[in-house]
Amino acid sequence: MSHGREAALVAVLAVVTTVALTYPLAFQLGSGGRVDAEDGLFSIWNIAWVARTVVADPTELWHANIFYPHRNALAFSEANLVAGLLAVPPYWLTRNPYAAHNTVVLWSFMLSVVGAYLLVRYLTGSRSA
Repeated sequence: MSHGREAALVAVLAVVTTVALTYPLAFQLGSGGRVDAEDGLFSIWNIAWVARTVVADPTELWHANIFYPHRNALAFSEANLVAGLLAVPPYWLTRNPYAAHNTVVLWSFMLSVVGAYLLVRYLTGSRSA
């Protein structure tokens, strides 16, 4: 199997697995979310804050509005900078914190599937392992 065909097959498998395991999240990006506890709400806010601020006003990134008037409030917990950067396109396209957060959740599942495949292939030397 060629590298291009292998990559396409792994990508399709990652998307199908992600959609199946997170159903119905992929079909309600802008409205569904893990909001049954404060951690979920904080995560949605955190990723949206980073996605918005890194583009709109990067010098204010660490001065999050969550514990106003304290400065550097983003440093009071995990900053989720990588997740926030992944959320920049969906946030700025939709201006919806749920869509930004949920897109990052889906990306994390898909990248985990691809990473697991690459690790197993590297460790075993077998594409079918």
